[in-house]
Amino acid sequence: MKQTQVEKSPHIHARNNLLLDFLFYSGVRINELVNIKHNHWQTNQLKVHGKGNKVRFIFLPQFLTKHLNPAKSEYLFLNRRGNPIQPEYIR
Repeated sequence: MKQTQVEKSPHIHARNNLLLDFLFYSGVRINELVNIKHNHWQTNQLKVHGKGNKVRFIFLPQFLTKHLNPAKSEYLFLNRRGNPIQPEYIR
């Protein structure tokens, strides 16, 4: 029997797994997750803009922090075209 793969690209598969890890280990909402930029990582904390434009800081496990590059100002999660992922894509 032939196995089917949901994501055709290994890069997309890795990105989707990272999305799930961020949701699970950080507790952020989907709308907050898609708006995370690399430079929101400051002094071992992730700056998150939440509901009502409230800002909070969360701590992340070490294995997630290696994906953040504070020198970059682009979004952390991008689609195949290089644009930020829309929340509807995740749901």
